[in-house]
Amino acid sequence: MSIQVSQDLGVLIVEIHRPGAMNALGDAELRGLLDAIAHASDPTVRAVVLTGWGAAFCAGIDVKAAIEPSFMRGVLRDRLHPIVLGLVGLEKPLVVAVNGVAAGAGVSLALAGDVRLGGASCSFVPAFADLGLSPDTGLTHLAVRAMGYSDAVRFVLGGRRWGAGEALRSRLLDQVVEDEVLRETALLTARNLAGAPGATVAATLRLLRSGSVATLAAQLEDEARAQHALLASLEIREAMEARMRAITERSTRGE
Repeated sequence: MSIQVSQDLGVLIVEIHRPGAMNALGDAELRGLLDAIAHASDPTVRAVVLTGWGAAFCAGIDVKAAIEPSFMRGVLRDRLHPIVLGLVGLEKPLVVAVNGVAAGAGVSLALAGDVRLGGASCSFVPAFADLGLSPDTGLTHLAVRAMGYSDAVRFVLGGRRWGAGEALRSRLLDQVVEDEVLRETALLTARNLAGAPGATVAATLRLLRSGSVATLAAQLEDEARAQHALLASLEIREAMEARMRAITERSTRGE
């Protein structure tokens, strides 16, 4: 399978596994990513890690397939758009571990993460301008969201490769680690983000994602509605009571 899915202590690991083509996305890979996104809705999944295998994270759309009109006619709207929307809309934390080069649509997959980690040897190549094309796969939205407008212009139109250090400084990445500990760091990060009850995590992610576009007044109302809904949940009330008991016990012991 070119999209390999496994689960480790509540973390769903989605790995693009087509090293002979630098993990480029053909029909099988696109279908596999859609299936993986559907799998992420399983209640036993608390967080998701997306990464690649080998020397590349993802080289974007398979160029050999992309030149076929029958492949490209519907691939953006029917496959890539649902994949990007599905990743960005996950109700569980998505940690992306960029293990090598991310190019073209692969950059958008990387930027879809709530947290973006990179190995020291990773790099980003927007590629579109060099081909005479404008960007797709949400790159013009995701890059501005991550980097700000000016850096996004430099990155997307500049056409050159950005290494891990420049990606970190420009906020394409949140953290850079040595290549050999990238996967372990991504798993640990995902587990740390998924410690709260699932409903709490989902509500918090929805609020954080809408916060940059909503007015303050609208966000205050959304926060109040979300908290009211959580307080109506027996699971949440029990979790709060358990947490308060633990705090009281530590205070009694003088910790």
